[in-house]
Amino acid sequence: MKTVQAIAFINEISLSNDGWGMLAPFGDYPGKAIIKQQDGTYKKVNAIQRIDKQAADGMVSQFKSLYQSVKRYLTGCPIFAGHGDVPTVANEYPDKNPKGTIVDLEVRADGLYCKPVFTNEGSDIIENKKLRAFSGYWDAEEIGEYQGAKVYRPSKLISAALTNRPNLPVQLLNEKETANQKKENTMLKIIEALTGYGITIANEATEEQVSEALKSLGEKAKSADTLATEKATLANEKARVDGELATAKNSITTLTQQVESGKTAFANERKLHIANLIGVALVTGKITAAEKPLFESRLAVEANFANEAQAVIALQPKLKTESVTLNLNGNQVSIANAQERREVVEKLVKAEMASNGGDYGKAWTTIQRAHPALFEAMKKPAKL
Repeated sequence: MKTVQAIAFINEISLSNDGWGMLAPFGDYPGKAIIKQQDGTYKKVNAIQRIDKQAADGMVSQFKSLYQSVKRYLTGCPIFAGHGDVPTVANEYPDKNPKGTIVDLEVRADGLYCKPVFTNEGSDIIENKKLRAFSGYWDAEEIGEYQGAKVYRPSKLISAALTNRPNLPVQLLNEKETANQKKENTMLKIIEALTGYGITIANEATEEQVSEALKSLGEKAKSADTLATEKATLANEKARVDGELATAKNSITTLTQQVESGKTAFANERKLHIANLIGVALVTGKITAAEKPLFESRLAVEANFANEAQAVIALQPKLKTESVTLNLNGNQVSIANAQERREVVEKLVKAEMASNGGDYGKAWTTIQRAHPALFEAMKKPAKL
């Protein structure tokens, strides 16, 4: 919690029949805070003073402490005619002589009360209704912020002033009011209420000015209703768009997964196709084992695959095909030409793939090792 020195809030109070006056009603009130700067000057800022039970209890406790009791006995808590002790307005009140003293403080259900004792001059001021209300002046602690304004809680009573310009909704001194005085007080309450809605006019405003301010408040209320309706409409539209966006994102995710899956399947199929083309070319004598890496690299280029595949298919056998006798399942089989050799190799490789899980390369190697004579004949150059 930040404590700020020399914070003054001018808040109006009243005196009741039992000799006690309401120093401040409970509530939050917009006003001005007077803040002492490092260079000794003072600055007024918009602020909200929070007068709650915690504030009232704290000021009463501080007021009645032993040190303060002794200090108050010697100097009192003065009551002035105006705020002659407030730095920013002191020049407006040349009379610096106290008109009374606050001798006690008390917390009641609706706010903080004080008991004043007036000098003869102070009593005359009140009885003749020269100044008809009290105004409190105190230090306060900064406790937060609301809608851009600092919020302060009063912490120590400094003094009070007699005034005719109350800022808070409290009773006036000498409650016997004329009809005009009641009307004036009603206008002041309306002006105070307007301030709470951000519409500021002088306490001395005419009825016409107050009426115009009320019209302005009505227009603000209409605008607020319109904005609320538009805000609700925009919120619904945002919710609809957010829902569509979420659906679209899910669809994109699904399509992306499908595309990746398709790419993987295509790559596997293309790899198998290349292996088949190369295997057939080897079996039929169109290429040698030494040429296998070259043709695999050509076929691996996606943009050239169609042309390269046709080129491999169109190759003519370069190796001699001799008759080869094989022992297949206990039977001696004679293979006299490349076509027969290719068919036998394909059957053997397929059979081996069926037993080893479909691995073409592994099947090819296994068959080559099992029947070296079949593949040896492929390496012999053809007779010219």
